[in-house]
Amino acid sequence: MVNVEITKGADLRFRDSLMEPLKTNTLLDNILSTDGGLMPATNMMISGGPGSGKTTITLDILSRLQINGYRVLFISGEMDKIGYHKYCQRLKTISNIPVLFLK
Repeated sequence: MVNVEITKGADLRFRDSLMEPLKTNTLLDNILSTDGGLMPATNMMISGGPGSGKTTITLDILSRLQINGYRVLFISGEMDKIGYHKYCQRLKTISNIPVLFLK
């Protein structure tokens, strides 16, 4: 038999820090959410055509979050270590972002 859990919103409790947006201290904070930053415990998918800047923008956001003291991880299903090395040569601020390469 499957156990089913029924929950009421009034019974939920979370740490206040989970409700505070992660700030990049840039104009992006206003774009990422109405709360002014990237909300913790969220996943974002960025889409666009080849060469449109998806990876560059993502790595820039992560580097700014990391500079502000947040832990970040970039997960790539397409890029390899050589490709990442090329990005790091162009954008020095991303060279300390931890990366999980799935390729």
